[in-house]
Amino acid sequence: MILIPLRQLVLVCYSLDLVQSMKIVKKEDTPQLPALKKSDVVETVLIDPEQHFTQPPARYSEASLIKTLEELGIGRPSTYAPIIDTIVSRNYVETNNKQFIPTELGFVVVDF
Repeated sequence: MILIPLRQLVLVCYSLDLVQSMKIVKKEDTPQLPALKKSDVVETVLIDPEQHFTQPPARYSEASLIKTLEELGIGRPSTYAPIIDTIVSRNYVETNNKQFIPTELGFVVVDF
């Protein structure tokens, strides 16, 4: 949320798209911070620790890899099977529970 003071009003923007998401509120409705000096001591009122774990993207299966290739416009339907066959036969990936798991060789080839 971005607060932009405008004389007697404060413009509250919830995104950078100012046309779609803007609201005008009275200045009294928004809390104001007190003026602080360099030597002022500030007390902590509340610390609310939250921990958020993110999940990595799912591994590709044969179907999801083909879908991604189609969306990116890579290859044609007649080339999808040879592409998958090539990455498996060259040991770039291993198949585990119908998912492609990259091998060390696969990481080295991608980084090269």
